[in-house]
Amino acid sequence: MMGENFWSSWTAFWLAGSTFVLDFLFLAFNFYLSRRYLDAMIEALPNSRYLYLWETYWKNFGWFGRFWLMNKIAAMVVWPSTHIRWGNVDLIDLQNIPPHLKRLIRIHSILLYGAGIWMLVSTR
Repeated sequence: MMGENFWSSWTAFWLAGSTFVLDFLFLAFNFYLSRRYLDAMIEALPNSRYLYLWETYWKNFGWFGRFWLMNKIAAMVVWPSTHIRWGNVDLIDLQNIPPHLKRLIRIHSILLYGAGIWMLVSTR
């Protein structure tokens, strides 16, 4: 157990407060990707069954829909075996995604999981 002195220190403040900074960075980067690169990512996955069925609905749903599509595409790229098994994406499409888009998706995922893990660590 941590003593009372720790929770009244600046270290505890920055440990707990930095989760909000990481969350804000993730949301800002997600907003940037959904505005700047979402169309390129959709074009890179032309045979995706999920995007074929849901693209027009989610793109017209506003900022939340664009966030949802961005996160779904990131999940397809990060966990391809699961989405190939479900039939959401084609293996050839995933192999042909441009490297700069894959790098942006990896950064997106690292921010997401980093913020989540840091939140769990700082609340313990």
